[in-house]
This record gives sequence, structure tokens and C-alpha cells, in this order.
Amino acid sequence: LIQGNRFTGVLPAELGNLSLLRRLLASDNNFSGSMLPSLVKLSELSQLDLSNNSLSGEIPGEIGQLKQLTVLNLSHNHLAGMIPPELGEIYGMNSLD
Repeated sequence: LIQGNRFTGVLPAELGNLSLLRRLLASDNNFSGSMLPSLVKLSELSQLDLSNNSLSGEIPGEIGQLKQLTVLNLSHNHLAGMIPPELGEIYGMNSLD
């Protein structure tokens, strides 16, 4: 839980090494840069909240590999492009912001 701490900079690529992580709650900071492709290695992740940051770029299609994901919140960032159709492959998703 690292939300609401006013952290800045890019999300560390090493987050992808936390293979047993179930919740990544990093909202309400000032993280910038693109979403990390390494996040797709978090196969046990059920909640990903990166809302209220300054993330930019596109949502990587690889996010569809997070089959345990039930909550995804990317609101209030500077993301662009299309919503990847791979999100539709996450059948247990019950909250998408």
C-alpha cells in the first residue's frame, strides 16, 4: 500500500518481481511515465489501482494476462489511445475505472 504519499518519478520496474503480490494500490501520488510492461508478471494480482497519478501513454495490451484481476482503476491520469480489447479476456473483472 503506497497510496497517498506524493511519490514522484516512474514506477520502479522491480515491482514486476513481486510475483505473489495480490494488491498494488499506488493511487494519489505523482507517478509519471508509462505503465510498466513488467506489471504483467504479477500473475496473482487481483487489484491494481494507479488512479490519480500522471501516467501517460497507452494501456498495454499485455494487461489481459492478469487473469486474477478483479479491480482495475486507472482514472485521472494522462493515458491515451484505445482501451485494449485484451481487457475483455479478464472474465473475473468486476470494477473498471
